[in-house]
Amino acid sequence: MSAHPAHPEEGTVTTTTAWAERRERISRQYERVALELFAEQGYPEVTMDDIAEELGVSARTLFRYFPSKEEILLGIPRRSVQALLDELGRIDLDADPVRALWHAFRESSALYGDDLGLLRLWREAMEEAPASSARVLGERVMVVEALVSDLCADVMGVARGEDVRPHVVAAALQAASMAVVRYWYDHGATADLAALYDAAYPSVAAAAGALRPGDPA
Repeated sequence: MSAHPAHPEEGTVTTTTAWAERRERISRQYERVALELFAEQGYPEVTMDDIAEELGVSARTLFRYFPSKEEILLGIPRRSVQALLDELGRIDLDADPVRALWHAFRESSALYGDDLGLLRLWREAMEEAPASSARVLGERVMVVEALVSDLCADVMGVARGEDVRPHVVAAALQAASMAVVRYWYDHGATADLAALYDAAYPSVAAAAGALRPGDPA
């Protein structure tokens, strides 16, 4: 009898998944400790060696997870972008494209409320890291608006590179979503974030009213 499993690829997938989950768990632990240090001592004052010492690991180990302290600040926004991309990959644009796109922004925003304490630490650190803040915004705009522009162009039946309207609608949706989250956070992050998205929808729909197939350029 063969000593090998009947489906070796299944074992490989399971092992890979377990390793990825462990790496993610450790990465989140390191992220939290680093953000706490940034809050206590100030982002500019904290070094990677400081973070490693606080964690009780070597700097080399820490660098396996984060090549720089800026990469620690990029964790939350990148998870947010990925959550939105996942939602956008599941939407149905046939019935009401504006509502479907806005719903994707709404659903992905739940990430912000998952760990409010961590979010507050992150926001505090970002206030002392303007270059990182600009990078966060730039990455989000580049990735999200490109995809949403493509989706809008498909709905309109136009080529994204040859028509400005998909870009305008995508930018409006992106800016509106960021405004809702910012309002929620600046007002204590106690309101129902999903309800704020719902309240904002009529204004968003009006702003994105051009998202209809066959509208003249």
